Amino acid sequence: MKKIIALLMVSVVALAAATALAGCGSTTKTDANLADDVQMLRSDMTELVDPATYESLDNFNSTWTKIENAYNTVIAEGKNVKGNEVANVKTTFNDLKKAIGKVSSAASIQLKLADILTASQKFLAALGQLNDAVTPTK
Repeated sequence: MKKIIALLMVSVVALAAATALAGCGSTTKTDANLADDVQMLRSDMTELVDPATYESLDNFNSTWTKIENAYNTVIAEGKNVKGNEVANVKTTFNDLKKAIGKVSSAASIQLKLADILTASQKFLAALGQLNDAVTPTK
């Protein structure tokens, strides 16, 4: 079980790093703002793989609140994006939220850790697709 969790954590970090490197410029100011907000959200998501996040309920809740706020910003700015990338971000975020569920202690978070990391990986992939949609390649 520990090997699976460690592998999932490494995968999430690798995916976050790979998607952070995708794209360089944007065609419009709105796209640039959205791309910046997506990058911020992906950065916030890396805290979900930090073991310190799971040491206390307060740490976890603080991290999750930051992620939810960044997500809401991305969704608000992405409302005019054509294609299904924003819908995929919404779906995978809801899956992540379900994986987290209602937590009442650090122990309850630990029990959900594998599901949280798996859902995080899918959410990061959806964010990468959204970023690619608003960031043209060179």
